[in-house]
Amino acid sequence: MGRFWSSVVAGGFVLAMVGFAQTSAGSAILRDTGVSGRPPAYTALSFAAPRYLPPQLYSREALLPADFVITNHSSAARQFEWQVVEMRNGRDRLLARGRTVVGSGAAATVSRSFLASCVGGKIGISVRLTAPRETIEFWSTCATGREAAP
Repeated sequence: MGRFWSSVVAGGFVLAMVGFAQTSAGSAILRDTGVSGRPPAYTALSFAAPRYLPPQLYSREALLPADFVITNHSSAARQFEWQVVEMRNGRDRLLARGRTVVGSGAAATVSRSFLASCVGGKIGISVRLTAPRETIEFWSTCATGREAAP
C-alpha cells in the first residue's frame, strides 16, 4: 500500500509542477534556470487584405493594391528593408523600396498602390523583405478585351 500512495503523491507533484510551469511566473523561473528557452523569434509577412487582391484586371490601366503587413515576433524592435516589384513576362521592375521599423511583438502596415499597365497575359506584384528573406506575391490576369503584345 505504501508504493501506491507514493506513486499518487509523485503524480500529483508532477501535475502541480506542469501547471505552475504554464503560468508567467513558472515560465520565468524555468527560463532563468535554463530549463526552457525563449520562444524562437520570427517575422511574418502578409498582404493586409488578401481577399481584395484582383484575380483579373479589366482595363488597360489598373490601380493595384499592395498593402502589406510586417509582424515582428522577437524580443526587440527591428528595422526591415522591403521592396515592391512588378513581375511580367519573366522581368522584374522595381516599383518601390523602403524601410520600416517594427516594435517587439508588433505589426506595421505599409500602404502602397501602383498604376499598372495591363496589356495582355499576367502581371504579378511581389513584396520582398531582404533580411530575413521573405516574399509574398499575387498574380492577376489581364482580361482587357483588346489584348496587345507586351
